Amino acid sequence: MITLILIHPTQPIPVNRWTFKEKSVIRIGRAKDNDIVIYNAVVSRHHLELWNRESGWEVVSFGTNGTYINNKPLNQFFIKDGMVICLGNSGPRLMVKLSLDEMNKTPSDEGVKDSQSSQTLNSDAFTATEEMNKIQQQKEVLAEEKFEFEIEDEDEDEDDNDNSTTRIDFLE
Repeated sequence: MITLILIHPTQPIPVNRWTFKEKSVIRIGRAKDNDIVIYNAVVSRHHLELWNRESGWEVVSFGTNGTYINNKPLNQFFIKDGMVICLGNSGPRLMVKLSLDEMNKTPSDEGVKDSQSSQTLNSDAFTATEEMNKIQQQKEVLAEEKFEFEIEDEDEDEDDNDNSTTRIDFLE
């Protein structure tokens, strides 16, 4: 099982989540025929695919703007749990969470292109785990905060119509 979490562009909080249990290929891009559709200018129509190999999940990038790990463009690599994949240099970020079965798979020697790629993936998994911990801490802080608000209808004297405006003021 693999879970992909779309991270908010300016804050370390999750925006959306997709879980796949028995899929051999997951397609990600802007086009509607993808398994995960992300509408963003830097995301290609068919940006990347995740392949469930015997040795683990592998990413193959087809995007014009590239796929990045730690600000380094990579065309093909194996996924590690907690890794954050960036679609385009400044595009949407997807965090990868693998099930225990998936984490126990190890890429074969032929799957690792070179030692530099392997080091990049290992350091990225550590960085992604730190980022996920920060996300969890922020979620806990947000859950503890309570907001009170007043709703004021600005069209009280007029008939109800579709053009009415509601103003919400947040109080501290």
